[in-house]
Amino acid sequence: MTRYLIPVTVLLLIAATMCGAADQPPNLLHISGEATIYVKPDNVRVHVGVRSISSELSAARQNNAETFDRVLKAIAALKYEDMTMKSVGFDVSTIVEDKNSRDLIPPKIIGYQVKNELTIRVTNAPPEELSRRAATIIDTAVQNGANEVGGLEIFVKDQAKYKEEAMLAAAKDARRKAHALAATLDLRLVGFTNVSVQDVGQYAPRRQMQMMNVAGSGAGGGATTAIEAGLVQITARVSVTCEIAGD
Repeated sequence: MTRYLIPVTVLLLIAATMCGAADQPPNLLHISGEATIYVKPDNVRVHVGVRSISSELSAARQNNAETFDRVLKAIAALKYEDMTMKSVGFDVSTIVEDKNSRDLIPPKIIGYQVKNELTIRVTNAPPEELSRRAATIIDTAVQNGANEVGGLEIFVKDQAKYKEEAMLAAAKDARRKAHALAATLDLRLVGFTNVSVQDVGQYAPRRQMQMMNVAGSGAGGGATTAIEAGLVQITARVSVTCEIAGD
């Protein structure tokens, strides 16, 4: 019977190599998925304002109060269901003369500016009706003295279920990509080890409008405002990590 003597150092080396192989971190694949769904909006929010300027503070305040009250009453007279109005800003500031910035004498106050802002929200209506009501609100406000319009928002009130739908669709997209890559590269997909939601948010076309000063532009005439409440876009992005092994 033939016996083989293997040096202890060789045995230790083999054992260390096997342990090292067992401790090797798994091969990981990081991939992301994205999904977008489109939802009909059910809310619209319009911002209008009244800006009054006068050489006398009392005159500016009186003019602003009277005009703002007229705008409030005119919009309320539309009597839209599920419409709410709220004052969101009131500001009084001075207007000073132009002077050289190196002049040590403070500039003289030559006038006062009073600004009052109003937000009108209409909810629980189909997109076409939201568009019509928003346009009518803007036209009514301008025709009754509002000289600033801006911040039009078209959105979905209850977004939770739509965000969840988009998130799950993004996860499916990431899984599909992972299986496709594994098949193409002759890899075996062992399982998913980590999942994170990177972003879930909504975007509505024309959601934000630059505040526009319409004073003296003829906007209070017969012109009408055109608004199209398009679909609201809700997008989710999901990042996944999966363990892979070669075939």
